[in-house]
Amino acid sequence: MDVTLQAWSATDFNDFQRLITMPQIAENGNIQVQTTAAQQRMFDGDRQQPYQTSIRLDNQIIGSIIAYPLLTTNLIDEPLKHELSYFLDPAYWGNRIMTNAVSVFINGLPTTLQLQADVLKTNIASQKVLINNQFQLIDTYVGFDGQIHRYYERINK
Repeated sequence: MDVTLQAWSATDFNDFQRLITMPQIAENGNIQVQTTAAQQRMFDGDRQQPYQTSIRLDNQIIGSIIAYPLLTTNLIDEPLKHELSYFLDPAYWGNRIMTNAVSVFINGLPTTLQLQADVLKTNIASQKVLINNQFQLIDTYVGFDGQIHRYYERINK
């Protein structure tokens, strides 16, 4: 298996759309983007982030990792704090691909970045990815969506 990380390009939208509309990815990632236009806006916004990548297996796109800058309550970017987000085609779950890809992704980030992640309590596999990459559970809470979330922070860089 030849897994590589490569920045999303404008021509990758169909692969992005295919992935985010898979029921398991949409449910586990709490993705509620229904229209093609909204999906395109999401894709374009993700591509503009400085820390984003597609996950490719033998040059086929099978997932994504992105670190979004956090916004303060004043809607100002917090330059050193980022939220880690990722998804993987369910056909490749259980093979440590995401755990390894997140590790490579994090190792390519500036060491000054502080990472956190928000995961649905029901998404045990995603929580394991975080724990295997030195994230620690900080809090459990009910989100705006009414679902129980778990909040993690990366403890070692």
